[in-house]
Amino acid sequence: MSGIKAWLKGLDRKTGLRSKALPFVNRKVFFPIISRLSVRCSGSMPINKAIIRIYRCFNFLGIIPGAGRDFLELELLPHLREANYRNILIVGVMPYSQHYAYFLMRQGACVSTMDSDSKAAACGSPQMHIVDRIENAGSYFPDDSIDLVLCCGIYGFGLMDEKEVRASLSAVRRVLKPKGLLVFSWNRKPMHDPIDLANSGAFSGFRRCDVMGRQCADFGENIFEFFHPDK
Repeated sequence: MSGIKAWLKGLDRKTGLRSKALPFVNRKVFFPIISRLSVRCSGSMPINKAIIRIYRCFNFLGIIPGAGRDFLELELLPHLREANYRNILIVGVMPYSQHYAYFLMRQGACVSTMDSDSKAAACGSPQMHIVDRIENAGSYFPDDSIDLVLCCGIYGFGLMDEKEVRASLSAVRRVLKPKGLLVFSWNRKPMHDPIDLANSGAFSGFRRCDVMGRQCADFGENIFEFFHPDK
C-alpha cells in the first residue's frame, strides 16, 4: 500500500493529478467502485477496514478525510450498531457514505436518509429516503420518534446560515426521543464554520452526553460531538 501511495504522489508531482484528475477519479472511478463494494459488504468489518485502507491510499488527493473518517467508520458506526438503535435518521448522503444505512440496517434498524439535493437520492437508504432540508424533518417524522440522528458533514457544506442551523437543530430536537442521540460532526476550518458553531449557542436545546466514554471526539479540524435532546 505504501508503494502505491508513493507512486501516486510521484505521478501527482509530474502531472498535476490532484487538480486535473480528481473530479474524474471521484465521479467516474473511485466512488462508484468503492460504494458498490461497501454496500454489498456493509455487514463485514474486515471489508470495512479494507475500504478504509484504500481511502488512506487516496487521501493525499483530498478525496476522504483521514482520522475522522477512520473514527466514524471503524469505531463509532460499529458501536452505534451494537447499541441497537431502532429508528435512525442519517442527514446528508454521499456516494462514499451510502453504505452507512446498509451497515446499520443489518441489525434490524429502520434507517431513513435525508438530503436536500435530489441527485443524492441514488445514495439514500433503500428503506426511506427524503429529498428535503433537515429543518423540515417534522413533516415526515412524529415528535419523539427517532432514536438516533447522524449529522456528519452537513454544517459548512450546504448548511451555512445561522438561522438555518438553528432551525435544523430545533427540528432534530423535536423528532428525537427524550433519550435519543444526536451525533453532530463538522470541520473547524473558517470556510466551513461560518457561524463559529462552538460559541454560537446553537446547541442550547441539547445536553452533552457520553458515547464510548467521551462527549466528543476531536481530530483537530474535524470534531464529533454527542448530545441528548434537553426535554
